[in-house]
Amino acid sequence: MGGDGYSWLWNNPVTREVARCPKKLGDLVWGSNHHHRPSGGHQLAKEVSEKCSVAMLNIPSHARWFVRLAGLSGASAVALGAYGAHVFYRREYPEELKHVYETANRYHFLHTLALLGVPLCRRPKLSRSQEKEEQEEDKEEQEQKEEQEEEEQEQEEEEQEEEEQEKEVHEKEEQEKDEQEQKDEQEKAEQMKDEQEQKEEQEQKDEQEKEEQEKDEQEQKDEQEEEEEQGQKDEQEQKDEQEKEEQEQKDEQEKEEQEKDEQEQKDEQEQKDEQEEEEEQGQKDEQEQKDEQEQKDEQEKEEQEQKDEQEKEEQEQKDEQEEEEEQGQKDEQEQKDEQEQKDEQEQKDEQEQKDEQEEEEEQGQKDEQEQEQKDEQEKEEQEQKDEQEKDEQEEEEEQGQKEEQEQKDEQEKEEQE
Repeated sequence: MGGDGYSWLWNNPVTREVARCPKKLGDLVWGSNHHHRPSGGHQLAKEVSEKCSVAMLNIPSHARWFVRLAGLSGASAVALGAYGAHVFYRREYPEELKHVYETANRYHFLHTLALLGVPLCRRPKLSRSQEKEEQEEDKEEQEQKEEQEEEEQEQEEEEQEEEEQEKEVHEKEEQEKDEQEQKDEQEKAEQMKDEQEQKEEQEQKDEQEKEEQEKDEQEQKDEQEEEEEQGQKDEQEQKDEQEKEEQEQKDEQEKEEQEKDEQEQKDEQEQKDEQEEEEEQGQKDEQEQKDEQEQKDEQEKEEQEQKDEQEKEEQEQKDEQEEEEEQGQKDEQEQKDEQEQKDEQEQKDEQEQKDEQEEEEEQGQKDEQEQEQKDEQEKEEQEQKDEQEKDEQEEEEEQGQKEEQEQKDEQEKEEQE
């Protein structure tokens, strides 16, 4: 940014001639007041005074302060140019701001040169007031542009924050889904283990027709439950896919709106630049006309200035109204977006509550089935125990009968003996 300004400043005939002969310029400025300077400075001053007219050299006392003002303006322009080249340009600002800064610095140098020529005018105070008005207008336009750019940056930051919040919410939802899936897998694994244990116990038992039928019925029930769970999972996955598609469509719409807003802002900036160029050209034309019409009455100029001020005030009022309308539209759009986000969150909460209720009902059914199975197993075990007790009693009775029979046989043998 600063490179063009410096190249323009040094690549012109005035600065090159000044840089080539610093000694002669020193003699020209200080030769009359210092006796130790060589006589070449006096000769150069005489030559310049002979070639230049008396009116150009004899500047009135009331107009000399314009030269001092031009010196201060030039020094400040150099300082601001150095700041822009070494500090402002290296920071991460938009390219438009850097271009504006460079243009303002160039105009600063041009106005400094114009101030040097003000004492040569017939009415220096009038020329100086016009330049001041132009500088004030440029400053006001520069401030308005900076305010607009700051507002745009704030809007972009707010949009980025909203996008980050949406991403965080989406990541949390995905984590919750993953945790839920892990829990479901663990429950399935536990159920499979329980079923395996039941099968092993049933294999150890006697193979009976009743038990085979019960096994078949149990397997059919398990298959039905698995089919129901699979259907519920498929429905849930379809719902999640639909929500993702809706979210992607919303993101695409927001991106398109942002691109449209950026294009509109660029068009407005181009229109403003064209208006500035037209105003500058018009000001130059007016300046030429004013130089030609210096002999006209000053009353017409004052009336024209009043009209220009009124038009500027009206234009500023219109701009303020347009900005207020745009801000109102943006606020309405933000409220709509927030309401939509709230509705989506409520729907998601309701869906999660429904899913939890369904899972609780399924768990209750499973618990009831397990309790029934346990009761049946206890009954079978009790029956087996009763049968074993009966068999033991019968064996004891048979053993007792055998012993009695043996005793009787022994008694008979003894009697026979």
